[in-house]
Amino acid sequence: MKIIDELVNSYSKTQQQMIKDRIYYKMQIWRIEGELEEEEPDLGQIGSLLVGLAVGMKLGVEIPTSVYFEDGQIEVDTMSDLLGQRWIPMFTSADEHDGTVEFSLSIPLERLVREAYARDDIDGIVIDPFSEGFTVTKKQLKFVLDFYNS
Repeated sequence: MKIIDELVNSYSKTQQQMIKDRIYYKMQIWRIEGELEEEEPDLGQIGSLLVGLAVGMKLGVEIPTSVYFEDGQIEVDTMSDLLGQRWIPMFTSADEHDGTVEFSLSIPLERLVREAYARDDIDGIVIDPFSEGFTVTKKQLKFVLDFYNS
């Protein structure tokens, strides 16, 4: 995920490590309190992703997503998986959605994350659903929003 790697690398190594340490600390607290029901992915993998999303939000990055138009408004589209879970798609480049969605538009990453977290009918975000299909659950989006707001 090139865009995530670029966002992570925009922070110094010290800043990246501080954020990853905060993620690790928060995960340990939630694990102790029983809020994490299952093992989370490797901290290196998920830590980099969460740092990248938080940095992207701070930088005002706009991300391509699938949209539709309703009553003159642009609405973020969703997709369902085989388990019936609903996700907001996020694409790391135009090539990732080229020809696979009816309409796409770049919107602020912050809007995408906040909307996915706030909507009761959404399970999270799926990054590059037609290739990698990496999901970011609401629990993980909470991490991103906590660090963005701190």
